[in-house]
Amino acid sequence: GIVDAIDGSIAIAGSSNTIIDNKIDTISPSIRLGLADSNIIARNHVTGGLSIVSGSNNLVFANNLTSIRIFVGSNNTFFGNNIADDKPSLELDQWAVNNTFYANTFPANCSIRNNDAGTTFWDNGTIGNYWADYNGTDRNGDGIGDSPFIITAVKWDNEARGDVGFVAGQDNYPLMKPYDVERNSVVLPAAEAFPTM
Repeated sequence: GIVDAIDGSIAIAGSSNTIIDNKIDTISPSIRLGLADSNIIARNHVTGGLSIVSGSNNLVFANNLTSIRIFVGSNNTFFGNNIADDKPSLELDQWAVNNTFYANTFPANCSIRNNDAGTTFWDNGTIGNYWADYNGTDRNGDGIGDSPFIITAVKWDNEARGDVGFVAGQDNYPLMKPYDVERNSVVLPAAEAFPTM
């Protein structure tokens, strides 16, 4: 269940919760998951970001966010989200492993901080993400770029005493246009009415 709410934000510890169809205007992070597994965060309009302090098997779907940060988390799926231009737009810490991002819209010059994170999947095997600065071609007109999008990130380097850039992976199926979330086939549970006295 919800453990606290600071300055209009939502913080959850627990499993199988649904945060759906909210407008959250607060500083980052607007939604924070801690010890939170198998939750659905969908169709929220968030002026701050989403932070997974500790959580696995969560579905983060069709949200408008400024940033996503994963401290400790695995097997989370980020699908159809629109990420605004914030710095960093995406941050993956050391214990962020086996998380999947596809059908998301990332801004031009998307800022990614990857602090030695584990494996990150930048597509689902058939579709990837829309990267505003992808300049590839689509010769067969299937909406997927003919060449992968190379994902660059920064991480702290003790020897350099600062951030260094590196290749953090690739999106094998970059989208030529933002994904149309309204036409997808994912069915979310109906929102339950808030109990009133």
